[in-house]
Amino acid sequence: LIMRKVLLATTALVAMSVTAAQADITISGAGVFEVEEKGAGQLFSSDGNVVIKGTTVTDSGLTISAVQDTTFEGSSIADSYIEVAGDFGNLKMGQTDDALDRMDGVLGSNMDIDGTTVGDAYATSIGGDVMAVSYIAPSVGGFTPYVSIQADGAGTGYGFNFQAGPATVMFQALDATADSSVIGVGFSAGAVTVGAGAKRSKTAGVTTTTNDVGVSYTAGDVKLIATHRKQGSGKFNTVGAKYTIAPGLTAAIENGSVTGTDPKDSTYASLTVAF
Repeated sequence: LIMRKVLLATTALVAMSVTAAQADITISGAGVFEVEEKGAGQLFSSDGNVVIKGTTVTDSGLTISAVQDTTFEGSSIADSYIEVAGDFGNLKMGQTDDALDRMDGVLGSNMDIDGTTVGDAYATSIGGDVMAVSYIAPSVGGFTPYVSIQADGAGTGYGFNFQAGPATVMFQALDATADSSVIGVGFSAGAVTVGAGAKRSKTAGVTTTTNDVGVSYTAGDVKLIATHRKQGSGKFNTVGAKYTIAPGLTAAIENGSVTGTDPKDSTYASLTVAF
């Protein structure tokens, strides 16, 4: 009887080990300390997130993942979604960056270091972090189409990227409260990357046009960035730099200035520890 119990216990442990081996669970994230000057005020803040991801691969070759991204501030959930990837493309369902947001890297405004500067209104991107179903199709001859659908008609976005060597062309459209479309072009040559975009947005019969251009230069552990955006009579410019001090440790600084009817300035600095 004792031998039988030992055998059963050993069999159970082996079974548990096999199950664990089939699943890959990772924990990653980053902690950020930020200093920001806006007008006459200075702000210290902490940012960051912890991402828990479980991934398994089926016998048919599908990669299935479940992800939860928890922020440091208030321990709130930033992203929570499931993902299925394979030869058919990539399907994401839940709260996360939609397909449009994941495919708009060519836009000049997305080269900005700090996503919370005084020039947020001058962004040319139309995608975002939303509750949606997003699908990115496999690339065929450099052509990659994608779509994002929110519940109850809250927003339907679609677009495509076409890559030919070092150049990428992007088109996106979003049918929502504000109907928007954007065209982007990007080019990389060695250490230099250039991106530009033009957005047209219509809300309550009023059409707004936003244009941007950005350039980055990478030299070893240092990356220099400059962006320019224009919307009506307003202009927003940034200049910044990132420095990788050591693997997982990055320092950044950026200055942003708005000109026009409501001029503003901001300076941003941060230290990031990634794991």
